[in-house]
Amino acid sequence: MPRGWPPLEVREVRAILTALGLTYSHSRGGHDFWKGIRHGQPCTVTVDPKCAPFSPDLLQSMCKQAGSNRKAFYGATKKTATKIR
Repeated sequence: MPRGWPPLEVREVRAILTALGLTYSHSRGGHDFWKGIRHGQPCTVTVDPKCAPFSPDLLQSMCKQAGSNRKAFYGATKKTATKIR
């Protein structure tokens, strides 16, 4: 596993997205879609719950979709912040 991307469970990713100001929009084909405005731009983050715990590649993709960097993404909740220390 690449350094700096500890695996996360679905509930942790949902908590992060909520803390980043995104809201659950809908589900389709087994994927959950979260929407919001980040840095003045609309964003949509796709989460596939059946892929949990999420791989570093999926976490990096969700982070990018959320308009965030790794430190801010993991640091959005106290629980996940401890995973990168």
